[in-house]
Amino acid sequence: MIIEEYWKDVTIYYVTFKADNVLRKISRTFVLEENLTETEVAKLITARFPHVEQILQVEECENAFLAKELS
Repeated sequence: MIIEEYWKDVTIYYVTFKADNVLRKISRTFVLEENLTETEVAKLITARFPHVEQILQVEECENAFLAKELS
């Protein structure tokens, strides 16, 4: 059995940001299939979440495996 046959490598990022009309900071965990720089992660999030006003922190937490199929 080859690991790549059943699993994808992913990188887990912890991101803190401010959104429009929200007074508090929001923190979320993102799982991405690519290993990106902090700047690339910030650009990706602001491009796909239009209400994100400012990225405060991007932290690469760890690498993980994501199952390709569960059956």
